[in-house]
Amino acid sequence: MAKSLVLGLRNSQKVRIILDGHGVYTTVSKVFDGLFATEKSFQAARDTLQDLGALQPRGRKNSQKVQGLATSVATKYGMVNVQVDLID
Repeated sequence: MAKSLVLGLRNSQKVRIILDGHGVYTTVSKVFDGLFATEKSFQAARDTLQDLGALQPRGRKNSQKVQGLATSVATKYGMVNVQVDLID
């Protein structure tokens, strides 16, 4: 079994990521496999996925998953508006 890239999320979890108004449908693992052409986009997507993973309930039965997160991320290249939604 592959190691989880984001604690709290499966590598195969489908997600929609919107960066400064431009969206893409992908999986958690593809974000880490060079999906984005710029380091700025990768950093913003990675950081938001990690934040969303940290919000997921752990070890509690019948807990509701957090389905999305919208935020602004400061990268070393500037601010990026990001929205990440889990797709069932």
